Amino acid sequence: MAQTNAKAQFFDEHAKGWEERNYPPEVRARLVPLVASFPLKDGDTVLDVGCGEGVLVPYLREHVGETGRLIELDPSEVMLRGVAQKDHGRPWLLKAAVESIPLLSESIDTVIAFACFPHFEDAKRAVKEIFRVTKSGGFVVVAHLLSREELRQHHAQHFQVEHDVLPDDLTMRTLFEVAGWHDVTIEEAPGLYRLVAHKP
Repeated sequence: MAQTNAKAQFFDEHAKGWEERNYPPEVRARLVPLVASFPLKDGDTVLDVGCGEGVLVPYLREHVGETGRLIELDPSEVMLRGVAQKDHGRPWLLKAAVESIPLLSESIDTVIAFACFPHFEDAKRAVKEIFRVTKSGGFVVVAHLLSREELRQHHAQHFQVEHDVLPDDLTMRTLFEVAGWHDVTIEEAPGLYRLVAHKP
């Protein structure tokens, strides 16, 4: 399922300069320990859904190495152009919605959903699709550099995404466990939200 026209238009219109506006140096510095906390290892195949302009690409590359594979997925072609301008091991680019991932089942070691989960049109379907493409023994990570409440306040400033919020912990755990994920852990603090789950 694709994003609604209004939301897709919002991201296309705001794509140019997205990283400069939202990830100044002091924010980028916080990405280093965040990505270091992800379950990544050298040689992994990583799917970065809702990747935007690929702000995580250089940090992910540090952890998967030159033998690892980065796949950047976003429904906005304008956003993906920003990824294409980066030269960090030439990540694969996929223009698609997370609810319908054009990849083989059991093909990904870890799926990262950074700063995008609230924007999924159908979270239930998205979580199931992520589960499908993840290898047995693999992981999914949902992360933000904001707490749930901080994120709600941030999105409230833009009417196109004002209703895009992170569900409460019980809802999130249930959503992932029903899809088949195990060992769902959620950590939240000012300036941080991180969910990690394991595929048995």
